[in-house]
Amino acid sequence: MHGHGTILSGATTGVIGSIRSMDRGGLERDDIETSTMDSIDKWRTFIPGMKNAGELSMELLYKKKNAEKVLTAFEADAEDWTITYPCGSTFVCSGYLRAASDAIPYDAEITQSVTLKLSGKPTFTAAGSSS
Repeated sequence: MHGHGTILSGATTGVIGSIRSMDRGGLERDDIETSTMDSIDKWRTFIPGMKNAGELSMELLYKKKNAEKVLTAFEADAEDWTITYPCGSTFVCSGYLRAASDAIPYDAEITQSVTLKLSGKPTFTAAGSSS
């Protein structure tokens, strides 16, 4: 499946358009070391710690409407963000706009780089059947 048709929308911000690329990063989990002086054969031991939903980074083509939405989202607190994949599956997580910047080359389109910091437990809902 290719990414064409993927949509990102914020519960308050609405649909963010003109996305060139999106990187959802990855889920992470802290390691908590439980090793002791009498650990068997000097092997370190661990248990899983706190979970982190990560970040969502995107590159957008500059459009006035998107630039206004990005600035409004930057001023706001966290909101629910939904990625809707072309097959209809969704990834939803709360998050806030952590960073935004513009690239303004003299010989190509203006782009915006936007990073959302995701917070809390995400949900993934698979669409009916997909290939």
